Amino acid sequence: KCLEKFGRVDLVFSNAGVIGEPDKGVQATSEASWRLVLDTNVMGLVNTIHAFVPTMEAQGGDCHFIATASGAGIYSQHRTTMGPYVASKHCAVVVTQALRTELEERQSNVKVHAVCPSVVATPLVHTTRHFYGTQDDQ
Repeated sequence: KCLEKFGRVDLVFSNAGVIGEPDKGVQATSEASWRLVLDTNVMGLVNTIHAFVPTMEAQGGDCHFIATASGAGIYSQHRTTMGPYVASKHCAVVVTQALRTELEERQSNVKVHAVCPSVVATPLVHTTRHFYGTQDDQ
């Protein structure tokens, strides 16, 4: 729809993310939760790359692909919970770096950026708990 409405795509912000089961560690997190986190936080990024970067390269001009990872993707795990989230954000950082290297090597017009914010006040934990049916009604 972007191309239909505007005729080109110059900026893409890949900004999807889920935490999974934030109160559980690596072993206690269900396989379904692992898949949700990896499918959203990693494969969502990969799908966005596949959906937009070829078009951006073909159209030419200055284009930017911005991936939101997390501060959790650039430092070591320091807690007993959220291992899947942290692992997925490390992966998102590495995928973004790999894309940047690939595009720079072929002198692409698409510039790649990673944004790694620290703790941000969002409803991410609340909505994740709601998804798993563990959120209080309060």
